[in-house]
Amino acid sequence: VYSPFLCEKIGDIKLNGPIKEALLNASEHTSAKFTSIQVVKKGLATKAPNNVKESCNFLGQLIEEFGAGRVAIKECIDFAVNSANNANKQVRDAAMAMLNVLYKHLGEKTTQFLDGVKPATMALIEKEFEKITPYAKGEYQS
Repeated sequence: VYSPFLCEKIGDIKLNGPIKEALLNASEHTSAKFTSIQVVKKGLATKAPNNVKESCNFLGQLIEEFGAGRVAIKECIDFAVNSANNANKQVRDAAMAMLNVLYKHLGEKTTQFLDGVKPATMALIEKEFEKITPYAKGEYQS
């Protein structure tokens, strides 16, 4: 019921912390997949760069908390790709951070979903991925 409001206000500096906490709590009671889909839907619909940036930051945090297997992976990757092509540098940085978290959890499988990325952006993503050591199978504990 309240997820659309929370997702719309995630970029508000005054409400950012409580909103992320409320969304994490909602993820525990519903599912991380449902919450991630709601955040992606609202993030794609908004034009406010701060909302997109904070949506990326929250999704990265959600993946760290629950693991990549419990979120909507394809939707998150598509959202990160869309955000990586944003004109705002802060949004691009947040998208890169989210992609890094996904890569840490999924490894090389992440790259097969990265279609539609500009060649220059893809080069930056691959450069970032080289710095990350993915979790070994069974290493991540949620």
